[in-house]
This record gives sequence, structure tokens and C-alpha cells, in this order.
Amino acid sequence: TGTHNLQPSSTGNTFKASPNPFADEITISQVPGKRVVYPVQVVLTDAAGRLILEKSTDSSTSITIPGSGLKPGMYICRIHSGNGAIETLKLIKLN
Repeated sequence: TGTHNLQPSSTGNTFKASPNPFADEITISQVPGKRVVYPVQVVLTDAAGRLILEKSTDSSTSITIPGSGLKPGMYICRIHSGNGAIETLKLIKLN
């Protein structure tokens, strides 16, 4: 009823982003109790679809993305799991 969430409820998600919106850094982490198939690749693009960053992990339950060098605005974070699943999170960078 007029409310707008930046990211869907984590009940169906395997990953979450916090804090969101962010200024200094944002951490993409596994939702507790959710099963993740490694390796996991995080791909960050700007709103125009330009590649900003790629990071991979074979075992870590979180990946930190530094905010330095990122302009304020919306970013799309695609998380590719080892089983072929892809999850998308919208991230908001503040000043």
C-alpha cells in the first residue's frame, strides 16, 4: 500500500546485502539457514549495465564491496551460485 522496498524480503533469497543503502562498503552475505553451492561469483553493474566489479569465493559466506570509487546511485548485484542459480539484488550507494 504505497511502500517500496529496495530489495525483496529475504524469505526466498539465499543472499542479502547490508547495509542497503550504503556509503563506505556493503556486504553480500548468505542468509542464515540457506544452502549455498560454491563457487559463488558476485557481479556488480551500474544502472546502465556497465561492469563495475567481479568477485568470487569458493567458501566464504560473505563478500565485501568497497564503496570508495563508486558514484552515488543504483547498482545491480548479480550473484551466480555454483549450481547455476542467479540472484539479483538492487544496491543504493549514498554520497
